[in-house]
Amino acid sequence: MNKKTVPIMSLTLATFFWGATFVASKHLLQYLTSFQLLTVRFLAPALLLYLFFFRPIHREFKKALSSKMLWSFGLVNFLAIYFQTQGMKYTSASNAGFITAFSVILVPLVLKVHFQRKLSTATWLPLLMSCLGIYFISFQFQLPQSYNFGDFLVFISALCYAYHITLLGELSQKFSGPTIMFSSFLVTSLLASAFSALKEWPHPALFLESSVFFSLLFLIILGGLVPYLLMAYGQKHLHAQLAALIYLLEPIFALLLAMLYLKEMFTMEQFLGSGLILVSLVWAISIDNQNEANNSKTTERPGLV
Repeated sequence: MNKKTVPIMSLTLATFFWGATFVASKHLLQYLTSFQLLTVRFLAPALLLYLFFFRPIHREFKKALSSKMLWSFGLVNFLAIYFQTQGMKYTSASNAGFITAFSVILVPLVLKVHFQRKLSTATWLPLLMSCLGIYFISFQFQLPQSYNFGDFLVFISALCYAYHITLLGELSQKFSGPTIMFSSFLVTSLLASAFSALKEWPHPALFLESSVFFSLLFLIILGGLVPYLLMAYGQKHLHAQLAALIYLLEPIFALLLAMLYLKEMFTMEQFLGSGLILVSLVWAISIDNQNEANNSKTTERPGLV
């Protein structure tokens, strides 16, 4: 088995869970504001992480407390979700989906500008192909109907997500997954709770209703705790641009789940777009494997004559 197989499977599984949380989030937003939902969604996993990973979090506490990059990661996570939520109020779901996915193209730009990484021309081709696939899923073969202020907000969110992916790649080499995610969840929940205080919280009895309770439980465990830990593990072993491509599987999973459980039709354009994303992912993995093979050859010690 290739050493990248498990990390790729980890990110794919995380993406599947995120794709499956749409129904639960939509249901809970009938009872909670966006900031109230984010507060619960990220505070509960933070407490669970602290409970189950007490030792590694405490062992790295002083180092984490002084890491500007780690706290910036939590801030970026909050801003990405905030701007996406605000943008969705003023733009269509198709526009928001495509612009958010554009973060795949922004990842190598962030790596090049912010981290001074050199990227080959070949790495851009799968990224461009994947964006074309997302375009077909969002708009079919037509042009977008309009652009507005909401699109601008979602673009800021996409830029934040690009930084989120690249920062995680850097942090996973310095901290354990539980420490990274505990810090991120804590910062995000505290910022969200500050905004959620602007509106009155619902009565506590609401959270004991079965539909609300199980939707929250699903969102906290499979929409927060598990996928983010899988994300931290996967990006420790994969390049940021390859990880970004894997995250584009989310709309494919969402489409498949909608087709299975909501009886939605899978159009030819969506089928073509999904195919382009899958091909671009396989292409990117092959490029990554080839680059790694070339690097290992150049670092081999010469044989004795």
